[in-house]
Amino acid sequence: MIGNALHALIDPGKDRAAIAIVDRTGGSAQQVTYGELQDRIAFARTRLIDDFGVQKGDRVAIIGANSTHFLAAYFGTMSAGGVAVLVNGGLDERTLNTVVSDAGVAAIVVDEVFAGKLNGLDAIPTIGTMSLDAATERVAEVVDTDESDPALVLFTSGSTGIPKGVVLSHSSQLSALRAQEAFLSLLEGKSTVIAAPLFHMNALTFAHTSVVAHGRMALLRQFSEEAFANSIRDDEVLIVGGVPPMITRLARHNAKVGDGPFDSVAMVVIGSAPLTEANVTEIKALFPNAMVSNGYGTTEIGPGVFGPHPDGLERPTQSIGYPSSNCEVRLSDGESSDEGVLEVKGPGLMLGYDGRPDLTAEKLKDGWFRTGDVFRRDENGFFYFTGREDDMFVCNGENIYPMELEKVLDTHPEIAASAVVSVEDAVRGRVPVAFVVSTADLTAEAVQDYFTSNAEPSKYPRQVHFLDQLPVNAVNKVDRKQLQQLAEASREDGR
Repeated sequence: MIGNALHALIDPGKDRAAIAIVDRTGGSAQQVTYGELQDRIAFARTRLIDDFGVQKGDRVAIIGANSTHFLAAYFGTMSAGGVAVLVNGGLDERTLNTVVSDAGVAAIVVDEVFAGKLNGLDAIPTIGTMSLDAATERVAEVVDTDESDPALVLFTSGSTGIPKGVVLSHSSQLSALRAQEAFLSLLEGKSTVIAAPLFHMNALTFAHTSVVAHGRMALLRQFSEEAFANSIRDDEVLIVGGVPPMITRLARHNAKVGDGPFDSVAMVVIGSAPLTEANVTEIKALFPNAMVSNGYGTTEIGPGVFGPHPDGLERPTQSIGYPSSNCEVRLSDGESSDEGVLEVKGPGLMLGYDGRPDLTAEKLKDGWFRTGDVFRRDENGFFYFTGREDDMFVCNGENIYPMELEKVLDTHPEIAASAVVSVEDAVRGRVPVAFVVSTADLTAEAVQDYFTSNAEPSKYPRQVHFLDQLPVNAVNKVDRKQLQQLAEASREDGR
């Protein structure tokens, strides 16, 4: 039974001796039981209340790499009645300090890696993550909260400017867990691995799922191919989650070192970025016995919008599923009712953008949130992601979404990954530029010829650049901003 607050996800009546976390963030594996985790959460709560005077509704910034200390601070803050403000410590120093200052926090919890980046914030009480959950003489009571109360603030970046804070209630996250409550009961005692950063919705959802199921999470400080592969084997991981670039990097790594497939993995959950046919091929080779789930969610709407078909129809691999019964969805501004920009109404929606009522009003109208993601719906009601409305560009009068070009390129047997951006063109408006990771000695002309033979020729990439791997950002998504800069620089150089 799921309670009415995120800090109540751990059932105190279940086995305290069961392993909650295999913490690999410090190099060696440290096992943390559910009893130990609950104690550390209680110590963190007590120190926030007694030493920092945190009261119900106060905000606490948590800045740190993945660790058990991070999770103790996260759950401890909410159990003290506070709002956990999860900040990416990898931001540049100016942006990091601006984000923390603007968030109006009553206290800062920061690990030793990022503590030196804070400046101009001396008036805000600050403590290290390792000190926060050390044993205390007394234990403060959990502060009562309502499901509608703010629970956390996550940040999402636009194309420019300071990251936007997204205020989320307890109920927004609990609704997604309740939608899969029957499934969660099957995960008790089972292992997953978390390598994405915990300040991001993808990893945080996995952590919520693991603790509410009384499962075991292997926690990595960050993603690396070798550490991820070793954890899958050594920690007997049953469920693997991640984003497509992680899977591509793991596949290339295993091809180089001669690792065999991971036969024990039963489920692979992909989210935060579109799943291509090339990704599916990689997943099936790496995890031959696993069911593949292509998830979808945004920080603003949460992860529980889509699920299985109510009639039991098998979900096509590249579909993100059928709308959940607790959400309403619609497609707007498309050529038909079965295509367009996804808009969502439901219990998982954010409370709003922090300090940005103007932007909240723009994106959230009459209870409907406009995601900016473009989808199509098939005859069975399954949804497929086709692109971002702000990524779309016009070439020779045609609307082009980068993802439709990437899908074609990724079918080439010697292309491991691709990404497409656009640059200005005096005649055509904008033209596509492709970045390709190749497993052979392909030429730009060969890539262009393949495209024109397999898709609408007018949409072929006017430039093709080869990279050893696509750049990724802090949450392991393809860094399109960096690729755009590379494309613009190449155009200016005449290459």
